[in-house]
Amino acid sequence: MRNTTPDRDTIVRDAPSADELNAHIRARTSKLLAESEKIAAEARWYPFVAVAGIFAAAVGFVKLLD
Repeated sequence: MRNTTPDRDTIVRDAPSADELNAHIRARTSKLLAESEKIAAEARWYPFVAVAGIFAAAVGFVKLLD
């Protein structure tokens, strides 16, 4: 049976460089900031939508009583 474990030279050669790691960290940070901004924007308008839905349901209920 053949040994499939990579040798030390292969592991070192395939390791990402510091520049690649920094780029990866910057990309993930940008993604997290964008997601946070999206959640914050949704949190601002969500109460208005919920109140509008409750108001529409109340109007519909009153119309059913007429």
